[in-house]
Amino acid sequence: MAGNHSRFSRCHGFEDWFTLLPFFSETHSDPPSPPHGSAVRRSVRITAAGHDSGCRLRDLPVNLPSSRSTGMTITGHHRPQFNPWKREMHSRNKKAMELIAKGWSALKEVDRVIDYAELKDKRLIPLLRAAKENFELALEADNSNTHARYWLSRLHLKYHVPGACKAIGAALLVEAADMGDPEAQYELGCRLRVENEYVQSDQQAFYYLEKAVDQLHPGALYLLGAVYLTGDCVKKDIASALWCFHRASEKGHAGAAIAYGSLLLQGAQVPECLTKLSAKRSSSIRKSKRSVASVVHNPVEMAREQFEIAARAGCDLGFKWLQRLEEEEKRFLAENDEKTETAHNVHIA
Repeated sequence: MAGNHSRFSRCHGFEDWFTLLPFFSETHSDPPSPPHGSAVRRSVRITAAGHDSGCRLRDLPVNLPSSRSTGMTITGHHRPQFNPWKREMHSRNKKAMELIAKGWSALKEVDRVIDYAELKDKRLIPLLRAAKENFELALEADNSNTHARYWLSRLHLKYHVPGACKAIGAALLVEAADMGDPEAQYELGCRLRVENEYVQSDQQAFYYLEKAVDQLHPGALYLLGAVYLTGDCVKKDIASALWCFHRASEKGHAGAAIAYGSLLLQGAQVPECLTKLSAKRSSSIRKSKRSVASVVHNPVEMAREQFEIAARAGCDLGFKWLQRLEEEEKRFLAENDEKTETAHNVHIA
């Protein structure tokens, strides 16, 4: 078999695929095709060593797997070379995510019962310790994982876990935010918005909020919309506030939906970019032009849609706004009926 291997290794420079192609010395049946994954397709003629010179296997279709799916690099001669570094990174990231899931489950169990127990209840210590250990192991497995950094920072900053340190939590939160985690950017922006005469952190908070908004984080969109609406540390801009509230409500944020709907009822002008977007989406579901125009330019119906989003999210204020709209609609219809009846009586008289 060693001789056969040496002959095959000199055939078309295809040494790496020898271990993937079983050698059929007894029959001439086709070996199984390699896994699919690349558009590169070559036909290789292999000589069956040890047989007659005229005995050849049929041309075998070979699909070279892509480097993205298998961690291999395709050279100029189309010879696959495995990249162990990429595969190792994938395995480390997978292990880290498994550990994060375990820690997150333990932390959710703490959140479920913490309202019915004291903050330093000893019964919560095993769950908090398990969550902390899993997040730390996830960071050891993959030091570039931002989720592990964020959740570990929450443990240090929010919970009474053994060995908690506010400084470590703050450092982990800043690292996760700088590495691009939207949850960390949003929380850091909220924590920096504090009233302290010795610390001027409004601009830093705004910077991290904008970073989270770039990734369409619903909480950051809502908070940035409130900043634009009030003109706090930025120039007041109602159009930008409406855009932020609209995008946040699309992601199910109840507060943003209430704010957007109430602004519409107050007569705020919807930005042109949002009206074009609404018209495009309405036409995509094959509505008539008349219905599209009515949906876009009827602020009451648009506000009703926003309050329905808040109600579906479980917001009591959404239900109250819907009830108020229904009462106002009934009152308006009653007044119209009364005016119509009065005009009719006058006409008869």
